[in-house]
Amino acid sequence: MRQGVAQRQTRGAERSGGSPRLARGQKFFSISSREGIEEVEVDLENAELGWNLIGTFKLEAGPNSIQLSDKNDAGYVLADAIKWVRK
Repeated sequence: MRQGVAQRQTRGAERSGGSPRLARGQKFFSISSREGIEEVEVDLENAELGWNLIGTFKLEAGPNSIQLSDKNDAGYVLADAIKWVRK
């Protein structure tokens, strides 16, 4: 079954701890399923506040996971939320 994966982008003031919003740069995700691992880059300059679809993937019943990488230029990893979106 193909399902969407979305990440939530918020303003810094909406985050607990008040960490700043990343105005530019990227987030790097690895989506892992029985089909293998797919790398996805999200350009934060084009992300809107709220939920942003980062892709549609074949996700079957069983183990599926998402990892956020620290290979960005910001020097830290920041994620608000991730959700599966049934298609």
